[in-house]
Amino acid sequence: RELHRKTHAELYFLRSSSGQEVDLIIDRRGRKELIEIKASETFRPHMTKTLEEFLQRNDRGILLYRGVNLPYTPGIDICNY
Repeated sequence: RELHRKTHAELYFLRSSSGQEVDLIIDRRGRKELIEIKASETFRPHMTKTLEEFLQRNDRGILLYRGVNLPYTPGIDICNY
């Protein structure tokens, strides 16, 4: 989708020196979408810990998992894949 729309967004992942990871980051030069992907069908709040630590102002966090869409906190969406 990013290539088709020619948004020139950068796609990458992040792994800190302490081992924390974000599976996919879509960097749109002014705001980022940080995406975590989990195989679980059950949501647990600890699944968003890394997103919460790396999110900056104007960023959006997305947790994709096999469960149902859930409201969570402003800035973080919990979505079924």
